[in-house]
This record gives sequence, structure tokens and C-alpha cells, in this order.
Amino acid sequence: MGFYWERATLIDIMLLGHWIEMKSVMGASGALEALVRLLPAEAHRLSPDGATEDVPVRD
Repeated sequence: MGFYWERATLIDIMLLGHWIEMKSVMGASGALEALVRLLPAEAHRLSPDGATEDVPVRD
């Protein structure tokens, strides 16, 4: 009977760890999406003669 409780406890701990991991992955994914929204639509490109040109960053 003791082996059953050890196995059940191990499964509970593994499920808790998996839940914590998935929660942190979702948080990191949301943070990356927020950073992507902050990217500008255009960038300035400097040519060798010193002139600037606006180029699109995203399609």
C-alpha cells in the first residue's frame, strides 16, 4: 500500500511541475508578442554618402 501513495505523490508533483512550466511558457510567449508589437514599421538606412533612406521592416 505504501508504494501506491509514493507513486501517487510522484505523479502529483510531476503534474504540478508541468503546470508551472506551461504557465511560464505562456507568460514568456505573451511578453515576446508584446515586444513584437513595439517594433517600428520603418527603419532608417544610411548609405555610404551619408543619405538616409526609409525602408519597411515588416511585409
